[in-house]
Amino acid sequence: MVFDVITFAWICLHFVIDLDFEWFWSNNGIELVLNTILRCLAHYNLFDNLQLLGDDSNTVDTGNNSSSNTSSKKKRGLTRGSKSLPNGKKKKIGVNSWGQPNQVNSETNTYSSDIGFQVRMHLPIIYESFNDVPNDCIALVVNGLEECYDISHVAWFDLKEKIRYAWERYKSHLNTTLIVGNSLGDVKASLAPEFVPREDWVKFIDYCNSEKFLAKSKRNKENRAKLIAPCTLGRTSMPITRHKLAEERGVTDEEIGRVEVYIPAHTKKDKTIQCPDVIAEVQNTMRNGPKSIRTGPNDAIVQKFGKERKGGTRGMGAGMSISLLEKVGHIVNENEELLSNNNELKFATEKLRKDLDALTKYVGNIPVISPTDNLPSQQATSSSQREQVLN
Repeated sequence: MVFDVITFAWICLHFVIDLDFEWFWSNNGIELVLNTILRCLAHYNLFDNLQLLGDDSNTVDTGNNSSSNTSSKKKRGLTRGSKSLPNGKKKKIGVNSWGQPNQVNSETNTYSSDIGFQVRMHLPIIYESFNDVPNDCIALVVNGLEECYDISHVAWFDLKEKIRYAWERYKSHLNTTLIVGNSLGDVKASLAPEFVPREDWVKFIDYCNSEKFLAKSKRNKENRAKLIAPCTLGRTSMPITRHKLAEERGVTDEEIGRVEVYIPAHTKKDKTIQCPDVIAEVQNTMRNGPKSIRTGPNDAIVQKFGKERKGGTRGMGAGMSISLLEKVGHIVNENEELLSNNNELKFATEKLRKDLDALTKYVGNIPVISPTDNLPSQQATSSSQREQVLN
């Protein structure tokens, strides 16, 4: 883009030299050139090449990894945030019984992207850990989302985990795109990214070049190399995958075990399984013990990988854990029971309405007899009875 602007200015300069300068000036030629250059610059963003990935992945790269620089795949740019709907309306985010967004629609897609936009606007990048980020800043992110979305039913553990992930991904992309491989002095002299104060940008650069960060980056790289089961879902979340399976089988999301989500989450579109030995062992466990399919402390995933570590649960999505699942399990069961009772009540009400309509129709077909229709005969009968008594 910068090359186009410079080229255009160079052509205009030659145009001025080759033609009559007085004619060019008198016809506002220089104003035309400047306005065109300004319009071009207005649409140019130095950080359009940055990318914030989706909200579902097995690993979080916050280290010194330059693979994004060498990738030839075209990447989407940073989102600019959604505009509020007219008349105070908000986009509704559909969730499952655990409060996880599970719908495949435009609202869910823009919601995930807008989390990243709000994070870039309000969360400082100078903190090493997300736990150190001030709660006031996180509240600004939530408030920004609530301007466009109805997230009253979204679980806090899910939203908080997505905010944390977006923050870590953004810092990683700032590092790998603008810092790694460049001169420290040149990077500090360059413009700070949008929404990032100059002072914070310099601190972030120093931190990314510190021995502590580089050692951490090295460990992360070694750990990623040990990953035997990379997730293949991309931007599609675990709850959405579970919801798709539930719709295909005509059951609720809660009836789909996490092992049933784990298998497609590690299978490519061409049906290639990322870890065939692991999946085969898990499937064998499911066949030998059907109860291991249902999510729990001894399901097929636990039997294969052992007890889950703190901070994540395979096949469940952001922020969900087995312990949390057990704590809210009775609430989910109560909700399912209430839903079942509600459906039964609706069925009974509908049946009663149909019976009432049928009865109304039947009563409407019965001829109505007036009380005065039999009056003369009654009078005659009474007279004959009196005569018999007198005789």
